[in-house]
Amino acid sequence: MKKTLRPLDILYLVFFLTHIPIALFVDLVPLYPTHLAPSLALKLNAWYTLHWKDAFMTIPNEFWWFKSISYCEASLQLPFFFYACWSIYHDRKHPLPFLVYTTHVLTTVIPILSEFALAPTLLLSEKIKLLVLYSPYAIVPFLLFCDVIQAYI
Repeated sequence: MKKTLRPLDILYLVFFLTHIPIALFVDLVPLYPTHLAPSLALKLNAWYTLHWKDAFMTIPNEFWWFKSISYCEASLQLPFFFYACWSIYHDRKHPLPFLVYTTHVLTTVIPILSEFALAPTLLLSEKIKLLVLYSPYAIVPFLLFCDVIQAYI
């Protein structure tokens, strides 16, 4: 008989399930060759960068450090999202993959949040919007990190 998921596990499952399409159709769009990118994703990207002033998501993108983070998301995090969904749903969370994921994400999201907070080209209202938008991608992994540490130590 399958164990009932805890509220935190449901949060994690929703986080990873929603992160798959977000990664494919938002986060990774600046990496796609424009002629291969879905037109809807390109339109969403154009609207988003215009209205949210997120320079990291512009096409073309000259933020090489951010591109390297995006390549890590494509090659490491995206496959992990599928594993995480499966393992959370089946209550088979092994600590090591989750600890690797959470520490990786936190060390990439914190510089992004810092860049938004300190960007001299952004208005305060724009900074707040971006910080609020990106914060769940730091908060949920931090909760997951603490949860895994607490459960296995």
